[in-house]
Amino acid sequence: MRNLQRGLSLLLLLTLVSVCIPLTASAYTGTIVKDKIFFRTKPSTSAGWSRRFMKGDQVDVLSVSGEWYKVKAGKKTGYVMKQYVSLSAADLKALGESGSASSASSA
Repeated sequence: MRNLQRGLSLLLLLTLVSVCIPLTASAYTGTIVKDKIFFRTKPSTSAGWSRRFMKGDQVDVLSVSGEWYKVKAGKKTGYVMKQYVSLSAADLKALGESGSASSASSA
């Protein structure tokens, strides 16, 4: 009987934790709109970079930092200038951005 109570208590605790703590952060799918876009380590043009994106590459946009998006590509997190990332109008709104459905020109 005691083991059953412990098991039910553990199950209840795990259920409460899973409801209160999201398993993943919200991310919005963005598309790179120009070739050879730097994936920066910090939100600055003078920051180092780890790779270059090509037009059509997709990234997960995690947050906004000034004129930069914090993005995840594969297992790495870094920054891309907002003008080179296209997002849907709904995703822009969710991120607190104003503007058109694309935050970038297709130049």
